[in-house]
Amino acid sequence: MIDLIIFVLSSYGLSFFFIWKLNPKLQWKIFYCCYCTGFWSGIIIYLISNFTELLSFELNIANLILLGFTSASTTYVLESIIGDNGIKHEKYNN
Repeated sequence: MIDLIIFVLSSYGLSFFFIWKLNPKLQWKIFYCCYCTGFWSGIIIYLISNFTELLSFELNIANLILLGFTSASTTYVLESIIGDNGIKHEKYNN
């Protein structure tokens, strides 16, 4: 369970770097979509997980795909919840 939490946080951190720090300089279209960026960030984190003791995922194609989509969905949810000024909230007047 702790492996999954570390994976999600590190893939979100890498996605955040790609979207908000690297993309304004490079203007690559793939970084405009937080879901796509989250997927590829998850793939990158998964591929380098064999070189660290923090993550212990077995290297196979099923884990690659599942962790890529896990990273994509959590990046999308976190990008929808967290904004520049903290947690996004809207006031509705009845």
